[in-house]
Amino acid sequence: FFFASLCNKMASEASAPVRVAVRVRPPLPREINANGEFHSCLGCAAASTGNPKLFITNKDEPVLIRPDGTPSGDPSHLRQFTFDYIFDQALATEDVYRRSCEQLVRNVLLGVNATIFAYGQTGTGKTHTMLGDDKQPGVILHAAHDLLAAVELEDGNVDLEISYVQVYLSTVTDLLSTKKPMQNLNVREDESGEIFVEGVSKHTVTSLEDVTRLIDQGSKRRKVASTKLNSTSSRSHAVLTFHVTVWSGMPATNDDSSEMAIVAKLNLVDLAGSERVKDSEVGGQDLKDACSINLSLFHLAGVVQALIKKEACIPYKNDTLCFLLKDALGGNCLTTLVACVSPAQLHAAESLSTLGFAAACSRLQNKTKRNVRALTHNRPLGAKAPAAAKPPRPDPLPWEGVVAGDPTRCPGGRITLGTPYGALSALRYGHQDPGKPLAVLLHGHPSCAEGCYGHWGLIPALVFCGFQVVALDMPGRGESKGTQLKSRSEYNLDKNGACDVVVEVIKQLKARSALWVGYDWGAGIGLSAATSKQHRRFVDRVVAFHPSFQEQKPGDLKTVGCPVQVLWCKQDQFHNWTKWKPLAAALKASLGPKRYAEFIFDEPQWGTFGWSRHARQVERRVVQFLTGSDYGALPDKVHDRPNEDRVTTENRRVTQRANVVVLGDPQGPAAGDEIFRAADPQREAVATFASAYRDRRLPALYQAFCSGGDQKSATAALFGALPELSLESLADPCALVELGLWPRPPGGWHALQQTPRYFPGRQVLVQLPGVIPTVNSPDFMTLAGPASADATERYTTFKARLASPPACASEAAPDGPRPVWVEVAGAGGGSRVVPVSRAELERLNQPHALPKTPGAPHELRLEDGIRCNYKAPLTKAKMCEIALALGPIAAQLDFDAEAAAIEALQLQAIRTVRGALDLTTFQRDPAGVAQIDAARSRDRTRYCGDDAARFAVRGQGHCHTVSSVMFAFLRPFAGPLGLDVKYRGGFTFYKTEVVTKVANAPEMHQWLEISTRPSGTSYTCDLYAEDGPTGGRGYYLAAKVEETYEDYMYPNGIVKLFSGQHGKVVPARPQDYAEGL
Repeated sequence: FFFASLCNKMASEASAPVRVAVRVRPPLPREINANGEFHSCLGCAAASTGNPKLFITNKDEPVLIRPDGTPSGDPSHLRQFTFDYIFDQALATEDVYRRSCEQLVRNVLLGVNATIFAYGQTGTGKTHTMLGDDKQPGVILHAAHDLLAAVELEDGNVDLEISYVQVYLSTVTDLLSTKKPMQNLNVREDESGEIFVEGVSKHTVTSLEDVTRLIDQGSKRRKVASTKLNSTSSRSHAVLTFHVTVWSGMPATNDDSSEMAIVAKLNLVDLAGSERVKDSEVGGQDLKDACSINLSLFHLAGVVQALIKKEACIPYKNDTLCFLLKDALGGNCLTTLVACVSPAQLHAAESLSTLGFAAACSRLQNKTKRNVRALTHNRPLGAKAPAAAKPPRPDPLPWEGVVAGDPTRCPGGRITLGTPYGALSALRYGHQDPGKPLAVLLHGHPSCAEGCYGHWGLIPALVFCGFQVVALDMPGRGESKGTQLKSRSEYNLDKNGACDVVVEVIKQLKARSALWVGYDWGAGIGLSAATSKQHRRFVDRVVAFHPSFQEQKPGDLKTVGCPVQVLWCKQDQFHNWTKWKPLAAALKASLGPKRYAEFIFDEPQWGTFGWSRHARQVERRVVQFLTGSDYGALPDKVHDRPNEDRVTTENRRVTQRANVVVLGDPQGPAAGDEIFRAADPQREAVATFASAYRDRRLPALYQAFCSGGDQKSATAALFGALPELSLESLADPCALVELGLWPRPPGGWHALQQTPRYFPGRQVLVQLPGVIPTVNSPDFMTLAGPASADATERYTTFKARLASPPACASEAAPDGPRPVWVEVAGAGGGSRVVPVSRAELERLNQPHALPKTPGAPHELRLEDGIRCNYKAPLTKAKMCEIALALGPIAAQLDFDAEAAAIEALQLQAIRTVRGALDLTTFQRDPAGVAQIDAARSRDRTRYCGDDAARFAVRGQGHCHTVSSVMFAFLRPFAGPLGLDVKYRGGFTFYKTEVVTKVANAPEMHQWLEISTRPSGTSYTCDLYAEDGPTGGRGYYLAAKVEETYEDYMYPNGIVKLFSGQHGKVVPARPQDYAEGL
């Protein structure tokens, strides 16, 4: 029955497209540069439907291929091809054979002719692919193995023979002939249109040893030569043919004189390589050979073009090779072309030519039929064809398919931590380098670490991001010992509660803080910790998936300062998005778009799938939140070539740098975020500047910039490339971290912004009538009774503290907005509580904002016409120097710590800024020694005009100048450091002098007043006094106001004029006032 069915099909023809496989060889030593690298011009993309795409660039610059297969940027130097198979350099010849050639060999056993031929530039591995070597058999031996297996299986019913010819200078010779010299043979076409070589010898083979012996015999006679491009370059086209005959045992005629059989042939062709003569540098006979090869391949391309155009006359007979391959190109044959290419950018033009030919061949359609010249066997031969490979998943994420515990990409396993809360078990993954950040994963209720995170890819995703990942079993859950904790969010902050447990784990892992990732109860634990002054310094970020959390008092979430991501499936029946949405909105409003992210998604079939079908997108969004890179939709441009270790043809390790970067390339490098990050001139300039800072080369750079010389232009270029650091650009200290100027922002900074400036007990300045101005009086700056002689004159006193309203209920409140109440020291002892308008309180105690130059919002106007242009190169440099000097202080600063520790670092920061200013005063004699009442001595080398930056680099001035310059360079850092800076002017006095009382006018001195947050303690910063004969120890840079305002200075409370414009106070916010004040 089978034989009859097969015979019915034999007469019919079937259309068969030419299949094309592209093979990329490893780099050769001559393609590697002096740095041990080579640039790759190729990239492969797996298509969601259809065949894979290959991209090649002829320009030595990286280019990104989007998930839809379209290139970014200028596509003029990029070509795209689609082929049936693409094999990266890491794949073996067996992979090439099994995936692209094996089926053809099986069809030969069924009576269909087949051809596999290798095409490409010389030195691209064609002969290696077809013949192989001792370590890696080629396509020919793999085909021989499969054919011989059929011979053995059929026990004499299959005959297998080999012929082996070469085409050299358009002449065909038999490589297995015993005749000497080798005879020229003719290529003929029989009556059926099939091509054969007349007189070629055929040799029966029954084993691989027979095949190997004949191949070796013929290859030794094949024409080869050494060129610059290939030491063993084939100078002839070689065709090895397996002739297969399958006998049926059934007579073909009545007299039994013949037997029906299936006859087919398998041609395996190793074409000589094309080459550019100027590159191969051949001459003499080798030059003739090269010209003949190139001409032969040119005619072959002509045949392909004629077939594509369906011309009436196909020029097969223009060349011997073309005629010999007539069956393979347009004839009765199944054909696979293996296009061999070099990955090196150096040979991009030749590779492009090869791919162009391969693409043309892929458009050809052959007409195949089974060849019957004898009886068909009564059963089919050959194994069942392998099932079609499942198409690769489009745009795979870099961590996709990685399993937690993978020794290379996600190493780790279960650990146990001994804690006061019991022996806690956890899953720990990732490379445990001390510098890697920690991510703590917290499960929901009722669940455990394995149940919550073991079934999807979040752990490998976090390891991919560079985290050490610890998924914790809470006490009494999973494999952890101890007493189970209450899982409602109101208990998270209890003593020895969930937040305390997680903090203990972080400490045991020797981490300063961590990323808190939680689901359900675990997400609520993360949010609770972020709202807690005690715990939030241990929280870097929170990823909250379906958080089970409620505020204990309204506004709790406004105290969260770290970045937060909320994940939610709206159809989840156990977590109501509608109820939690207002809390998400509050977080979003408080944190802003830079620190808040959310991924809210729909799953209509939640009852069937839950949220599991969205796990991949959840992983992607979490990684995007953590790294800033969306690995499902990468940026349009690649800014750096991804690197990957490769092995050359000589087994030498080499670094491949890819010029074509394909998203989700399963064979390519797992490109990290860094390749998509554009070169940032500011960050590069900061890195260069920081190096000069560490090497103490800044004074020389400043001198070069200010004095001129050979280095001025280079120094100016460096300074100009630095970032602008101004009050506006430093509104958030994270900006300094992103620029590489600070290692980390101060802990608790974002929460500090929600704490009040004004609270009961804080010392403030108030200006009131009745304040005693007499210097030598024991009642100096206290509030006298109504009968005082100075009751009508208003003086500014520092002997005042804010009071709660209940303490002053007996006082009459002024008309208008609700006042604040101030307790002022009274004459003779005691105190009085008086109302003060909020506007008056803010006028004297809010930080100051100095005026800007009209039309130049980046330029600050200071005293005596001095200006500070924050966009000017020299200003940028000095501000960056100060930022670098403050970096170690900022790294230690934690606004959730004890007030004394915070203030100590804040005062150190003030002194650090002053130390960065090369600024002296007119209090020194010609020798530079500070003198009392010395004649003012000007150092002409320190003349700076009206440029604050030049004063900061090398300047001199009186109290107006030094205070202005200090303000200009301290004020932008005040917000990140938790400082309120005010520019003060007023009266000076010394109790040893004959001064009866202070006065609001005339103004005699200028200085800065600085209040620290959150304590509200105020200090004076007097650069002029510090540079005088009694200074030099740092006292006057940060002296408490109750000392300086008592001993020698009086603030007149006037917001000054600066270069003709009034300064202003920064408007207060509602949260600046404590509740009930």
